[in-house]
Amino acid sequence: MLTNATPAEAAKHRTSASTTLLVLAGPLIGLAYIIALPCIGAVLLVYFGGRSAIRGIARLVRRPAPRTITG
Repeated sequence: MLTNATPAEAAKHRTSASTTLLVLAGPLIGLAYIIALPCIGAVLLVYFGGRSAIRGIARLVRRPAPRTITG
């Protein structure tokens, strides 16, 4: 704490402390978004259409290869 600080000087120090906090928290917030967004997307995919998508993929995998006419 500054003992003989004018209100303007005290405001400068408060601003720099909050800026430091934002600079430190910014990468953590970004990392949280990077981790959370794919998880949210996966949950929404399963919730809104995952079963039909899984069925479609299974149908594609089980379908026999097209036969070519040789001769």
